[in-house]
Amino acid sequence: MKKTLFLLAAAAACTACSMDETTEVVAEGLPIDFRTAVVTRATETTISNLTQFNAVAFYTDGGLFFRQETEEIVDGNTTVTTEHYWPTNGRELTFYAWAPVAISLKETPEPTVDESTITYTPSTDIDDQDDLITVAATGTKEENENTGVELSFKHALSQIEVQADYDGSKYTINVQGVKIANVYGTGTYTFGLENLGVDPTYGSWTERSEMTDYDETYSSSVSLTKEAGAKSIMGEGNGTWMLIPQTLTGWNIEEDASNSGKGTYLAAYIQIKQGSEPIYPITETPDSYAWAAVPLSGTWDPNTKYTYTLHFTDGSVGTIPPGDPEEGEDILGQPIKFTVAVQPWTVEDDASVNM
Repeated sequence: MKKTLFLLAAAAACTACSMDETTEVVAEGLPIDFRTAVVTRATETTISNLTQFNAVAFYTDGGLFFRQETEEIVDGNTTVTTEHYWPTNGRELTFYAWAPVAISLKETPEPTVDESTITYTPSTDIDDQDDLITVAATGTKEENENTGVELSFKHALSQIEVQADYDGSKYTINVQGVKIANVYGTGTYTFGLENLGVDPTYGSWTERSEMTDYDETYSSSVSLTKEAGAKSIMGEGNGTWMLIPQTLTGWNIEEDASNSGKGTYLAAYIQIKQGSEPIYPITETPDSYAWAAVPLSGTWDPNTKYTYTLHFTDGSVGTIPPGDPEEGEDILGQPIKFTVAVQPWTVEDDASVNM
């Protein structure tokens, strides 16, 4: 192996394929090098913690150049698994690269320059979720032999954070968990030439499946007060979920209180008291908590962070979620309101929605 001496730029960002490797290349000149960057609890991938990535190369006009390999990044330098030399006939190469390296290209259908796919399923445990980063790039011997191929990774997932605040004084409200229910937990990500320079993520998501709930409950509670403003309710580490980009269809409370249609909703695990008197939930167990929900709709795009802020008031703390005998009932008489701030992962306008 050869350690190539290209510095990693900007912040944040082998299993063989089934194809036969092409042997057209003459080993002369400089081997192919990469210059990597990532455009900026699930752990976000940054330039400081990216240590490996997978790469595959095709002739842009068709045919495999080299099969999937894992490349190492050590002390700011890329160490390629095997030296590959640029085609001497001037043909352009297309490179697809991604991390984490535990994900391999799907072998059926056989990967090609027009369609190479990976299947991804984020863990339901936020601490075990990985930040999927991807990139597509092209290069030729004439343009890239000396400078290297720039791999400017972007985040292929949607980043989700939930906060809450309380604009009231009548109650004591504590939060001890957060949930997002009925979202697709698996998706197929497709690299392809038609995405180059068009889709900012250099790929597209298809074949979403596996309706999944993501929830976090924790031992210490978050106390909401008017003075403190919005607080993260993502747990002790104040992490974020990294989930499959998708369009959400919200829980239709009026027509489907039991949520047989598997509509999406956001919920907080809360306790409401007035003085020492429990308001919600009312149980025989002291200091109990229960879920309070709000329907959630909209679209999650790749490489984008969504921060949902639940606004609790003296008349609005949410709806009893599906599965409870009183499902669909507003806990304090009014549905909860929330706003969502939408930011490119790497900041633009905020969008607000009142529910």
